[in-house]
Amino acid sequence: LAQQHAVLEATCSWNDHSLPITSIHVGQGGVRGRIFSASLDRTARVFEIFSKQPLFTIACDTYLTAIVVDCEERRMFLGGGDGRISVFRLGSGATTAEASGSVVMEGHAQPVTSLLCAKQGTLLLSASEDGGIRAWDVQSNQCIQVTDTK
Repeated sequence: LAQQHAVLEATCSWNDHSLPITSIHVGQGGVRGRIFSASLDRTARVFEIFSKQPLFTIACDTYLTAIVVDCEERRMFLGGGDGRISVFRLGSGATTAEASGSVVMEGHAQPVTSLLCAKQGTLLLSASEDGGIRAWDVQSNQCIQVTDTK
């Protein structure tokens, strides 16, 4: 029996990054929600899905490898090629980020490969090319557990 394959066409495309996107996160709110992207061009960008408009951009010191936002969309976590995780407080409706209030979590020796918010946003898990998985307390920005997978 021949299989039929549906062809899906994009209804929208964002191409604001100058280098490849390494990670995306889709926020709450369905079509009224936001898309968060991280790129090798050292920027994180936030777009509104409904209007298809860019909301803001954050420039970083290193290329970005991972992005996640907590469940209430109050904090954005960016994993970097330098092994650090930058934390930004998101403004009302996630239309701004307070770069001056950013915090950096250090502990990985190589690029961060994955980020996950857990326990209603109170716990952040990170993985790295160094083989480590770290659990971070989001309130204190402290590493509370390290697992070495190598």
